[in-house]
Amino acid sequence: MLIVGYRGYGHSEGKPTEAGIKLDAQAVFDFAIEHEQINNDKIYVFGRSLGGAVATFLAHKKQGQIKGLILENTFTSISDMVDQIFKYLSKLKGLILRIEWDSHTLIQEISLPMLFFSGQADQLIPPIQMEKLFSGAKNSTRKEMIKIEHRTPNEP
Repeated sequence: MLIVGYRGYGHSEGKPTEAGIKLDAQAVFDFAIEHEQINNDKIYVFGRSLGGAVATFLAHKKQGQIKGLILENTFTSISDMVDQIFKYLSKLKGLILRIEWDSHTLIQEISLPMLFFSGQADQLIPPIQMEKLFSGAKNSTRKEMIKIEHRTPNEP
């Protein structure tokens, strides 16, 4: 397992831009492909939230070298998230958005097996976003959605 700390997140230096994070993802992928202890025939890409957008980008770009894509509670695009979360900014988003992360468009062109984990009680990413990604994955050779219902700590 190889875990990535994107520029500007955690203890990583730099400014988090869409272009920069895409470069980070490609660099980590290239490292994995070239590493002698990593089996290139068993590379799966996983991402959650923003990481899901990064994973979708990488799967789209490198799908001939990736075995599958796994997404957990990620969004279709930043533009769609603005519409969902900041409805009052929707009319202004064309003026203020500097990033897009359009996973919905990319996922339509990916022909890998895909696994989707959707937390139905996620308070940030609306589950409808995962439903749209799942529906958009029309070229996937195999896809499955696992919906995770909210449970309180005392429920079985």
